[in-house]
Amino acid sequence: EEEPEEEEEGEEGGAASQLRYVGASGSAQALKAKFVVQPAGITFDAWKLPKKEGDEEEEEEEEEEEEEDGEPKPKRQPPPPPVLPVVHVRNVLREPRLRFHDLPRLGEYVAAPLRYASLDHPGCIPPEPEKEEGEEEEAADADADAADEGEDEDGQGGEDGEGADGAAEGEDAASAPEDEPVPPGVPVSRDLAICFDTLGQDRRVGAADISTAKRWADKLKAALERTERAAYEAEFRANKAAVAAEAAAVAEVEEGKEEDAAAAAETKAAALEEAGGEAAPEDVQALLGAEERAAVALAGLQRAQSRLEGIAARLVPPGEGAVTALHTALRYTGASEESLGDAGARVKTRPHWPAVAAATASGLVDKLKEWNASEAAAAGTAPDSDAVLAALEGVDSDAVKGASVALFLVLEWCRAAAEAVAAAKQKQAREEEEQRAAAEAAAAAAAEGAEGAAEGEGEDGEDDE
Repeated sequence: EEEPEEEEEGEEGGAASQLRYVGASGSAQALKAKFVVQPAGITFDAWKLPKKEGDEEEEEEEEEEEEEDGEPKPKRQPPPPPVLPVVHVRNVLREPRLRFHDLPRLGEYVAAPLRYASLDHPGCIPPEPEKEEGEEEEAADADADAADEGEDEDGQGGEDGEGADGAAEGEDAASAPEDEPVPPGVPVSRDLAICFDTLGQDRRVGAADISTAKRWADKLKAALERTERAAYEAEFRANKAAVAAEAAAVAEVEEGKEEDAAAAAETKAAALEEAGGEAAPEDVQALLGAEERAAVALAGLQRAQSRLEGIAARLVPPGEGAVTALHTALRYTGASEESLGDAGARVKTRPHWPAVAAATASGLVDKLKEWNASEAAAAGTAPDSDAVLAALEGVDSDAVKGASVALFLVLEWCRAAAEAVAAAKQKQAREEEEQRAAAEAAAAAAAEGAEGAAEGEGEDGEDDE
């Protein structure tokens, strides 16, 4: 019986610096937690393209022929793409570069590589072509006219009183029709290999076995490219439809901005008055100010909640800065770094979009509404404020806002939450110090009273004598 087959994937395109097992069959499931790091591992040789001898000489000969005749020669047909080599180790015990994950046994090892154009990455959607100045003005005028007339792209007017939601629904339906041509995605090269061995099986690997592995590698390549292309096309259409949804979210947030700010300011003023007004300690004022900013961001986020949920349903992440903001917000709600990372990766605490998106869709906004900075500071459950602010300092706010107003509000909430926790800890430390000082003063006063009482009793005894 053959040993189980595994697939290995490079962390980076081309010559990978490390391999990880992304699939295994039978009893080899434990291999999915294993890694092979260069320079160990002979499987890396499967993605090294063989260099043909004489290529440079042929190019020089072509140039010389053109110069001698003085006339351009017809270009030769480009050669077929080079074939990645199959790694075949006939005796694993004699190969020092082969990495064993179990007890070494006699046998052979084969790795049949494949390299495919992957569209499963954040930059798969090509940027919009830049419009000329005249085209931009015409598009802006057309949008303004359509908005004034209340017409959608089909020319059908809407009823009076229809809000941004109704307009968004019409634009969503017309933004990305199924028959709209989808431009080619931006691919990245990704390497995999189908591997198998005959360790402990007392049999040889034949040409038919290697041929079968190569055929399956070709089938896997075709299936991955077909599947990812379909996912990319769906993502492209969703990205087009999201333009109208984003415009509606921005309009709703802007419309309620003054109301949200006024409500947060009123709450802060009442709390400040209760704490002593302008005479309140600096840490209290800092805490209330940060809580006010967090409240404004959260109120806006509630208005754009449907937009945030739409982003969480996407396959392509909205950008590194936006993922960092969502990851930070989820950490404040109690999610661990491990739960938001890739369980199959070597570094399991790095933000992983599928995990972050799933956690975001599971009621992030509702959890933020229940969160309290003072309670989190007292319980010690909040992330370190200095670390959070340092991580968010490198986030491009404009880029996050360009991705979505909902993501920008998450970023603003995180910054305010970090400042609120820092102020709450300062307030807690001050109050503990005041309590300790009061307790020491009370103890000193009690001791002094006891000493005075003892002296008084002594004087009374002397008088009796």
